[in-house]
Amino acid sequence: MATIFRSPKQRKNPKTGKMENAVDDRGRPLFHPRWRTVIVDHKGRRRTYTFGTNKPLAQKQADMLETREREIRNGVRPAPTVEDKNASRAFADVCREYFIWGRARGGKRNMPWDEEYAAKKERNLAFWSSCLGLESLGDLYGILPKVEAECHRMLESGKTGKTVSNKVLDLTAVIRWCNRRKYLTGNPLAELGKFDTSPQTIRRAMTEDELHALLTHCASHRRLLYEVACCTGLREKELRRLKPEMLDREACAIRVPKRIDKGRKFRLQYIPAKLMVRLEASVKAGDAREIYAKTYQRQGERENGKKPPGNPLLYVPANSATMLKRDLESAGIPVATEKGKLDFHALRAAFINFVLDVSPDVKTAQELARHETADMTLNVYGRAKEERCRAVVEMVGRVVLQDDSGQGEAGGGREDYTK
Repeated sequence: MATIFRSPKQRKNPKTGKMENAVDDRGRPLFHPRWRTVIVDHKGRRRTYTFGTNKPLAQKQADMLETREREIRNGVRPAPTVEDKNASRAFADVCREYFIWGRARGGKRNMPWDEEYAAKKERNLAFWSSCLGLESLGDLYGILPKVEAECHRMLESGKTGKTVSNKVLDLTAVIRWCNRRKYLTGNPLAELGKFDTSPQTIRRAMTEDELHALLTHCASHRRLLYEVACCTGLREKELRRLKPEMLDREACAIRVPKRIDKGRKFRLQYIPAKLMVRLEASVKAGDAREIYAKTYQRQGERENGKKPPGNPLLYVPANSATMLKRDLESAGIPVATEKGKLDFHALRAAFINFVLDVSPDVKTAQELARHETADMTLNVYGRAKEERCRAVVEMVGRVVLQDDSGQGEAGGGREDYTK
């Protein structure tokens, strides 16, 4: 039987300034109301445990602890693992620790998460915590059937495979993070199959004629935005965070820092000299700051609840998709055709295809597109031009086909297949 006891209360002697045992008016020692015990665990270390004020219950709990440690020492019971100790942790506390880590160094190359990315993860994890009833970390075990049923329900409701896959990936990311920290053993979603993430609609590359028509029929500040997007391939979020001090006149380029680039790498994005002159003129005139000031003053509040960027290089509105759609309609350019749709990200696709048209060097195109692999540049963004395909087929036809006289360009007669 384990020995339980109550520790004497301590107080500071006003005369000596030292701590000593407290006593009542009759000189009897005062004790804390909670019972305690000291037990040698299975590793030979002395451990102190504190229980409640009920003595019989405290004695029972102390005996159970002592019996458990003795059985582990004798090999009757297996030693507890780190996963067993963390199974009772609140799932919300683990997620809070996960987000602290992510906002510090959870992104690519140990960079912090972007705030929009972190907010999306918080929404998705709150969704899974609610629909799966995740109260403790141990509740993650056996969630595969529930996750599969919820994914099926989302697909039936019209969600795309890419949307469902992204929601599952956020939950899987937390599980893998717990695996690395030894909070969990194994992946409860290891047997979850992949989803069809093929895009429902594809983006088409804007042609030169369409781009010239767009630049002719849009406002001057939007024209500059479109020109920068089509000459650099920078994404909408990257364009919104550019500053005037990022312009490098000597190199005729834009210095894109790691915190802005999607791949979390420093980039020196070269631009045409004529575009550099236009950007410097816009910065000198303060066009972007003036437009932002007018926009927020007109709305009387923050645009979509977001704070406007300080000292911006370009004005990039929050409703860039709607803005581009209006400009396309004004220029008489169809937004969607059988070849695909046009949106703001299609300007990046146009830039990459312009690079592929003028440069046969695949490595140069990959570098300017800021892709990790050439496969992404060629097979995801690259588009085959219809007129070029026709020209190549005509060249092949001149080699293969014969004229009406039975003579091909390479000479020789027509074979008689009746023999």
